[in-house]
Amino acid sequence: QDILSAFVSYASQDRARVAGLIQGMRKARPEMDIFFDVTALRSGEDWEQTLFREILRRDILFLCWSRNAKNSPWVDQEWHYALEHKGIQAIEPIPLEPPDLCPPPSELSKKHFNDSLLYITG
Repeated sequence: QDILSAFVSYASQDRARVAGLIQGMRKARPEMDIFFDVTALRSGEDWEQTLFREILRRDILFLCWSRNAKNSPWVDQEWHYALEHKGIQAIEPIPLEPPDLCPPPSELSKKHFNDSLLYITG
């Protein structure tokens, strides 16, 4: 199934790196509707309600995984919400660090959290 929309879950400390990833995604797939909170949320919005609504609206949740994300209560809430309401197939890990530095959550252990490019960029 083609992915037409995505929610990007990440830790705020990783924002600059994630923004670069999103820039690449938008170049490769300009038709994909990507929810990136800093560019999508508007002043005065109920941001918490918006985040959960957008997770449900999107085809996939891209989980940008790092030690920062692992320690972020918001990232934890976002991926758990997606898992509970959409299932494990709706979560796609984007590892920002190798799994030996940042193991994946046990609930997502069936997902591959490694990428050979991490050893070049990491």
